[in-house]
Amino acid sequence: MRMSAFGKWSLLVVLFPLIGIVQLIFAYLRGKKRIRLLQNGWLVFGKITGKERTNMKINNNRVYKFSFQFEANGATYTGITKTHKPGLLEDEAKERIIYDPNRPEKAMMVDALPRAVRRYFEGV
Repeated sequence: MRMSAFGKWSLLVVLFPLIGIVQLIFAYLRGKKRIRLLQNGWLVFGKITGKERTNMKINNNRVYKFSFQFEANGATYTGITKTHKPGLLEDEAKERIIYDPNRPEKAMMVDALPRAVRRYFEGV
Protein backbone atom coordinates (compact mmCIF):
# COMPACT_ATOMS: atom_id res chain seq x y z
CA MET A 1 0.00 0.00 0.00
CA ARG A 2 1.10 3.52 -0.72
CA MET A 3 1.40 6.14 1.96
CA SER A 4 0.35 8.99 -0.32
CA ALA A 5 -2.59 9.42 -2.66
CA PHE A 6 -0.42 10.43 -5.66
CA GLY A 7 3.00 9.19 -6.70
CA LYS A 8 5.98 11.12 -8.02
CA TRP A 9 4.82 10.75 -11.62
CA SER A 10 1.63 12.65 -10.99
CA LEU A 11 3.67 15.89 -11.11
CA LEU A 12 4.06 15.43 -14.87
CA VAL A 13 0.31 15.62 -15.29
CA VAL A 14 0.37 19.05 -13.66
CA LEU A 15 3.67 20.24 -15.15
CA PHE A 16 2.72 20.31 -18.85
CA PRO A 17 -0.54 22.26 -18.45
CA LEU A 18 1.32 24.66 -16.14
CA ILE A 19 3.94 25.32 -18.84
CA GLY A 20 1.13 25.96 -21.34
CA ILE A 21 -0.58 28.41 -18.99
CA VAL A 22 2.68 30.33 -18.47
CA GLN A 23 3.16 30.56 -22.26
CA LEU A 24 -0.40 31.84 -22.67
CA ILE A 25 0.15 34.51 -20.03
CA PHE A 26 3.32 35.77 -21.74
CA ALA A 27 1.62 35.79 -25.16
CA TYR A 28 -1.36 37.66 -23.74
CA LEU A 29 0.83 40.33 -22.12
CA ARG A 30 2.91 40.76 -25.27
CA GLY A 31 -0.22 41.02 -27.42
CA LYS A 32 -1.78 43.49 -25.02
CA LYS A 33 1.26 45.79 -25.34
CA ARG A 34 1.12 45.59 -29.14
CA ILE A 35 -2.60 46.32 -29.22
CA ARG A 36 -2.13 49.33 -26.93
CA LEU A 37 0.61 50.60 -29.24
CA LEU A 38 -1.64 50.16 -32.29
CA GLN A 39 -4.51 51.99 -30.58
CA ASN A 40 -2.53 54.93 -29.17
CA GLY A 41 0.61 55.00 -31.31
CA TRP A 42 1.67 57.64 -33.79
CA LEU A 43 2.83 56.81 -37.29
CA VAL A 44 6.19 58.14 -38.52
CA PHE A 45 8.70 57.21 -41.20
CA GLY A 46 12.14 55.92 -40.38
CA LYS A 47 15.00 53.99 -41.89
CA ILE A 48 16.64 50.65 -41.30
CA THR A 49 20.12 51.04 -39.83
CA GLY A 50 21.20 47.43 -39.41
CA LYS A 51 20.42 43.81 -40.20
CA GLU A 52 21.76 40.75 -38.36
CA ARG A 53 21.17 37.04 -38.82
CA THR A 54 19.93 35.13 -35.81
CA ASN A 55 20.23 31.42 -35.09
CA MET A 56 16.48 30.98 -35.29
CA LYS A 57 14.41 29.70 -38.22
CA ILE A 58 10.67 29.77 -38.86
CA ASN A 59 9.42 27.41 -41.60
CA ASN A 60 13.01 27.03 -42.83
CA ASN A 61 13.32 30.82 -43.19
CA ARG A 62 16.12 32.54 -41.30
CA VAL A 63 15.01 35.10 -38.68
CA TYR A 64 16.72 38.48 -38.98
CA LYS A 65 17.09 41.19 -36.38
CA PHE A 66 16.59 44.67 -37.84
CA SER A 67 17.47 47.89 -36.11
CA PHE A 68 15.74 51.08 -37.20
CA GLN A 69 15.84 54.80 -36.47
CA PHE A 70 13.14 57.44 -36.46
CA GLU A 71 12.65 61.01 -35.28
CA ALA A 72 9.94 62.05 -32.85
CA ASN A 73 9.57 65.23 -30.79
CA GLY A 74 12.88 66.54 -32.11
CA ALA A 75 14.89 63.54 -30.90
CA THR A 76 16.19 60.44 -32.68
CA TYR A 77 15.17 57.03 -31.37
CA THR A 78 16.20 53.51 -32.29
CA GLY A 79 14.29 50.29 -32.13
CA ILE A 80 14.68 46.60 -32.91
CA THR A 81 12.37 44.12 -34.60
CA LYS A 82 12.78 40.51 -35.66
CA THR A 83 11.21 38.86 -38.68
CA HIS A 84 11.59 35.83 -40.92
CA LYS A 85 10.37 37.86 -43.91
CA PRO A 86 13.15 40.40 -44.48
CA GLY A 87 11.85 41.31 -47.94
CA LEU A 88 8.89 43.11 -46.38
CA LEU A 89 11.18 45.45 -44.46
CA GLU A 90 13.72 46.10 -47.19
CA ASP A 91 11.33 47.08 -49.97
CA GLU A 92 11.12 50.83 -49.28
CA ALA A 93 13.67 53.57 -48.59
CA LYS A 94 11.62 54.85 -45.64
CA GLU A 95 9.60 52.42 -43.56
CA ARG A 96 6.47 53.13 -41.54
CA ILE A 97 6.95 52.92 -37.79
CA ILE A 98 4.41 53.17 -34.97
CA TYR A 99 5.65 54.54 -31.65
CA ASP A 100 4.17 55.38 -28.28
CA PRO A 101 4.17 59.20 -27.89
CA ASN A 102 4.66 58.89 -24.12
CA ARG A 103 7.52 56.38 -24.46
CA PRO A 104 9.04 56.71 -27.95
CA GLU A 105 11.50 53.90 -27.28
CA LYS A 106 8.49 51.57 -27.57
CA ALA A 107 8.13 51.28 -31.33
CA MET A 108 7.54 48.69 -34.04
CA MET A 109 7.70 48.56 -37.80
CA VAL A 110 4.39 48.30 -39.62
CA ASP A 111 5.74 45.86 -42.20
CA ALA A 112 6.72 43.42 -39.42
CA LEU A 113 3.08 43.13 -38.32
CA PRO A 114 0.68 40.42 -39.55
CA ARG A 115 -0.82 40.94 -43.02
CA ALA A 116 -4.31 41.79 -41.73
CA VAL A 117 -2.91 44.61 -39.59
CA ARG A 118 -0.63 45.88 -42.40
CA ARG A 119 -3.67 46.26 -44.68
CA TYR A 120 -5.07 48.84 -42.28
CA PHE A 121 -2.00 51.03 -42.93
CA GLU A 122 -1.88 50.59 -46.74
CA GLY A 123 -3.39 53.97 -47.52
CA VAL A 124 -1.04 55.80 -45.17
